[in-house]
Amino acid sequence: MFYWTRAELHAVRSRPWKLHVKMRKPINYGRAVVPDKPELYHVQRDISEAYNVAEQHPEIVERLLAMMKDHEADTAPHQDMPAIPLTE
Repeated sequence: MFYWTRAELHAVRSRPWKLHVKMRKPINYGRAVVPDKPELYHVQRDISEAYNVAEQHPEIVERLLAMMKDHEADTAPHQDMPAIPLTE
C-alpha cells in the first residue's frame, strides 16, 4: 500500500512494515516534513508508530525504498489535476 499526499509519495506499507520518507505533523497539516533518514515502523506491534526501528532492519528499509522507487516510476503525474491551495 502506498501513501500519497498532495501528489507526493510519503510512505509505503508491506505487511507489518511501514516506511515513511515524508510525514505531516499534526500542527503543520499543509507542509511535508522530511525526516533526516527514512523511518520504519512495525505497525502490528506499534500501531501508534512511536518506535522507529529502521536502524535495526536496514534490509527492510532498502526493500521498501526500492518498492517506492519502482512505484513512482510507474505512476504518471496528473498534470490536469492541480493541487488544491491551502489558503485562498
